[in-house]
Amino acid sequence: MAGDTKPLVVSIRKSYGIDVHEMIAQRKDWILNTNQGTFLLKAMNHSEAEALFHYSIYQHVKGKEFDAILDVLPTREGKPYMAAEEGLFQIISWGNHDFIRYESPVLLDEVIHTMALFHQSSEDFEGIPGSKIRTEWGRWPWVFQAYATLGSKLRQLIREKHHRDKTEKGIIESIDRHLEQAIDCVSMLKQIPYLDMVRESMEKRELCINNFTKKTFVKAQDQSIKIVTLEGAKHDMRGIDIANLILVNMEQYERAKDIIGIYHGYYPLSSDDIKLIQAYIQFPHEYFKFIERYYKNRSTGSDSYWHKKLRKVLKIEKHQKNFKNLDLCGVIRDDA
Repeated sequence: MAGDTKPLVVSIRKSYGIDVHEMIAQRKDWILNTNQGTFLLKAMNHSEAEALFHYSIYQHVKGKEFDAILDVLPTREGKPYMAAEEGLFQIISWGNHDFIRYESPVLLDEVIHTMALFHQSSEDFEGIPGSKIRTEWGRWPWVFQAYATLGSKLRQLIREKHHRDKTEKGIIESIDRHLEQAIDCVSMLKQIPYLDMVRESMEKRELCINNFTKKTFVKAQDQSIKIVTLEGAKHDMRGIDIANLILVNMEQYERAKDIIGIYHGYYPLSSDDIKLIQAYIQFPHEYFKFIERYYKNRSTGSDSYWHKKLRKVLKIEKHQKNFKNLDLCGVIRDDA
């Protein structure tokens, strides 16, 4: 590869003093084979202030001996990222790591343990000066209610039309049950001391990984699982992280009890934590995200485009409705 002619390669050499021999594309990222070993070049989708926030989390948990995260390579100037014409990038030690998935019960247990350790290590976190705090504290009842209100508004607009396209017919056929589900979830959150839970989380300065994709965790042979990056991390109650991990495993919905039980063994949960998780996983997030996008942008796409999107989110419902029949509160003792 003629690396010297590549703008990114030149920037890497200038910022890190590394000679890149080969760049292997990994979607928006690259695996770098260099004169100093193998690294991951990660494109950062945030501002510098947000990048500093994530790096300060990295420093905080590392300072508490949380080592289940890949090392960030500093630039020659000591910065945690490189600013190039193409955007912000971070170089992360890679070695022989591979991305993992969650199908294996053994790997899932290790992911849960890693998540619990991160939650414990992240307490008392304070962002470094110049960083932009990212938080979801206290917003979920109002988010759920806002989605329900928007859904009701769109339903009324469609009902008033004399001629409806396929997408509008699909929305009318599906929206009532989703609105009922959303209102039920709002009611579930009203039955717990939600604001007191938020206040306690804020006092602890809790953080969530907030990102459970195929590129969140990696593992090398004979080594423990590690988090790749904390670029999705935000302040929120730890129950939201657990709920998002459950949603990633939605097709195997019965794993929800296992995930909660395993996590509870590492970092105990209260019955109110479980009720928060139950409300969050039962809420039809993807459906209402679609409703919001359609309401705001329906003129930008054809009916076939939007109808295809609607069919996709309705498939998710087939799996998500199974959560309604799960008694998650029975997983832990009432006095937990």
